[in-house]
Amino acid sequence: MSRRDRHARSQRRNRPSRIILCEGAQDASFFRHLIGERRLPPFYIAYPWDKEDATDLQGVRRPGGRQGFHSRLASLKFADKLEEAMGILVVSDSDADPKASFQEVREQILEVDGCAAPNRPSTAARGAGVLPPVAVAMIPSGDTPGSLETLCLESMSQRWPDVARCVDALFVCAGLEDWPQTKREKARLRAMLACACKSDPNTSLVHAWSGDGRPPDLIPLQHPVFDGIADFSRILMLWFKGLPRIVSRGSLSSFSFPSSESATIANNLPQK
Repeated sequence: MSRRDRHARSQRRNRPSRIILCEGAQDASFFRHLIGERRLPPFYIAYPWDKEDATDLQGVRRPGGRQGFHSRLASLKFADKLEEAMGILVVSDSDADPKASFQEVREQILEVDGCAAPNRPSTAARGAGVLPPVAVAMIPSGDTPGSLETLCLESMSQRWPDVARCVDALFVCAGLEDWPQTKREKARLRAMLACACKSDPNTSLVHAWSGDGRPPDLIPLQHPVFDGIADFSRILMLWFKGLPRIVSRGSLSSFSFPSSESATIANNLPQK
């Protein structure tokens, strides 16, 4: 049995009652370490298949990233005791067009029989059948374009300002400022990771928080830019447990929630 298979079996055996479905291995690594660093409630973390194993046993191709949410949700539907799960949090990048990206996520969710999708980000919907309630969070939230790298860059640039200035100069020199935002920020983050991580310049987000000679604060997870997604996870935990009115409002602005949404997010979760 491969290490991947052993890990998958361990996760199934120890699956907690809350699930995060994200786009890929880098996002999964971020959430695993954010949960540990912020002492968030435990989540089982799932994501669509990587490119190297993007086919099933019958050789049918399974898409990765956001386009793979449907197939991954469908597979979760048939997982043992999924009906006992409290809820699923689906997390995706906003990319260049936050509204279109959310709509794509919503369509992926609705393709799964018995699964309901919220009408807007940062809320939840409860469907029929085996699947538990589903919430959707976009990164960054609101109408802000970008991705997980957008948040990581803000945190890392504050921790490593000299490296950030050097990488800024590199991008001007190489003429990369005209790249689309998502590609530009991915390249900028990779350049910063390479410059700040002498022990492994090839470090990606998958290994950025894993230690092994890397700086322990390579991308500080206590930075306020991550407060919103951490707080939203706690809010969902309370609602999933059937206690929506205990949530204290405010405190979500660091996740780029618009102020009007920040004031009402707890009430936007459907009642038990």
